[in-house]
Amino acid sequence: VVAPVGQGRTYLRSSTDNPAKIKIDEACATFLAGHSSISLGMFADILVENKFHAGDLMPVTNSVVRGKFRVAAPSWVRPERALLFLNGTLVAVEPIHHADKKPTDVQIEFTIPAPKHDAYLVCIALGDSVTEPFWPMDEEQTLAAINPVFLDADNDGVYRSPRETAKAILARTGKSFDSQWDVLDKTEDDGIATQLLSLIFHDADALTKKEWRVRLQKSAGARPAFGNFLQLAGSADA
Repeated sequence: VVAPVGQGRTYLRSSTDNPAKIKIDEACATFLAGHSSISLGMFADILVENKFHAGDLMPVTNSVVRGKFRVAAPSWVRPERALLFLNGTLVAVEPIHHADKKPTDVQIEFTIPAPKHDAYLVCIALGDSVTEPFWPMDEEQTLAAINPVFLDADNDGVYRSPRETAKAILARTGKSFDSQWDVLDKTEDDGIATQLLSLIFHDADALTKKEWRVRLQKSAGARPAFGNFLQLAGSADA
């Protein structure tokens, strides 16, 4: 395996730029808090609403969420595109402009509608593999990714995962097929919708699952997440 030392890295936020002054306790706390990013040839950082970084809990106070995704890379790495995910669903793709044989250091600005429920925001940068002999790779691409920024949609000071949100929605929903389908159909967040289906299928008998499969198949054209769930559910049943 071709893997030169230093290709894969984890970057931590720090109060100092001097390696000799890094405090071990601070580094450990930063790592546990998620104030970090991973790198394979590139460096990535994020700033949301001019204040919040990876690992932070951000109250949602506007109808949109604005952020800046920084991507930096040496001259031998070619960043190509930035991907923005909300609760695991791809919501935006932006090109990364770079000059040949020159370092890259750009900021990609984004604006997305504010989520109705708590959500996690992740940005990833992807680029070409490096085949030059001074930095050869077995991997098919270079990349950088940040840890999530957690969006507190209801401003209660607590982040709830898509699974937790789905459980709360089902707890106040009737157990009939029609009532559960209605709430699922109105749940626009595919991450939460997938968790709703997972919980519903976990408690459903074989006949009810069959009914759900028929309805989901009919709707999969408009909601690809439903088709993806059916594939995964089929693999789990096999």
